[in-house]
Amino acid sequence: MDKRGMTSAFVIIGLLLVFIVAFIITLDPNSLRNEGEEAVLFTQTKESLKDYVTGCVHFTVLELKEKLWVVDDPELVEDYLKDHYMDCIDDFKTFKEKEYNVNYQTPAYEAEFIGNNLFVYLDFPIELSKAEQKTSFEAFEHRELDYKKVEIPEGFEMIYRNIIYKEDDYITEEGFPVHYYVVKIALRDPGTSFLVTPHQTGLQPAIDFQRQQRVQIAINGDQWPWPPGTVYSSNADVAGLAASLGDLYAERPEDSGEVPIFISEDNEVSIGKRPNVVYNAISGSTTLVVKGDVNAKVKDKGHPDHKDGYETRRPRTSIGLDEENEHLVLVISVGDTGDMPGLNFRELAYILLENQASHAINMDGGGSSSLIIENKGGIVYTAELGGRPVANHLGIYGTPYSVTTG
Repeated sequence: MDKRGMTSAFVIIGLLLVFIVAFIITLDPNSLRNEGEEAVLFTQTKESLKDYVTGCVHFTVLELKEKLWVVDDPELVEDYLKDHYMDCIDDFKTFKEKEYNVNYQTPAYEAEFIGNNLFVYLDFPIELSKAEQKTSFEAFEHRELDYKKVEIPEGFEMIYRNIIYKEDDYITEEGFPVHYYVVKIALRDPGTSFLVTPHQTGLQPAIDFQRQQRVQIAINGDQWPWPPGTVYSSNADVAGLAASLGDLYAERPEDSGEVPIFISEDNEVSIGKRPNVVYNAISGSTTLVVKGDVNAKVKDKGHPDHKDGYETRRPRTSIGLDEENEHLVLVISVGDTGDMPGLNFRELAYILLENQASHAINMDGGGSSSLIIENKGGIVYTAELGGRPVANHLGIYGTPYSVTTG
């Protein structure tokens, strides 16, 4: 249920008594509403409206907490309320549908932390009226207990204030385990930013990219032409579209078979759909997850577009985006060892779905797969010893944060 729906459910509790009384009066033909009954209904509606106003504060600040994991800056809360609070209020339609008049002005927000608790003070002039009855109010206060307490999904650890991480084993269709790593990035955290390998950097292992660019997380990116039987060269053109900090250095037609991920300067992410301004972009080879389900051509071996390569077991690198466009999801899996040959595309897609990716693509894999995390000692996983030099990478900046979760 979305925030507006949850808030409507919340306020219905407060409104229920009001409308039950009105309904009973309507059913009784011998009962006419007198002024006293109307006054009672109006008073109850007034209290319900107050609950609605503070209820929307509650759901809006909780929504922020779900997106960021760590919220300890009052200005961040105030800015989020300015952008999203009135979406929840929804023009007081719940009340207007019951023939109440609600006039209001633009609210002003003030937030402060006292200990771990969040206090929100709302200056929100509102006038409620119906027939001859009228009332107004403007000052509201809402308190969220233990709002600073960090709560992250089970199994994850916080490695930066904007990034969480876990590793686990996936039991394949054949029944053997494959180790994999998941990194989730909070796109709305003020400390989150990205970097795609700049143009003319040359082939380099992910660990070198991470150190040179001083990012906290690095993974390998797109594939590149590498004729069989040849050795590495110092430079290569990536197969798909690529851009770094506004420099679009590799342009490709839409039918190239490469699927780009676009990341704007303010961390708006889209997969496949090109924005008007390209800031950061990196491409993968196959769409794994579409609208919360495994891509049909990946899932179904009998699909006309299914390829034998989808069944191949290799190390894998993938990038996904959740349904709300609030978290980027990276999944990197181990492979090419005797007891752990790796994942096929379908299994990789299932892991992405389990970690709330609604749309995801496969990146270059096999010997290129790499995951570097600065505060995990650098190399977490490389399919080749020391890391294969690759054509480009995706880097993520993390903000250090010391926290005890509970």
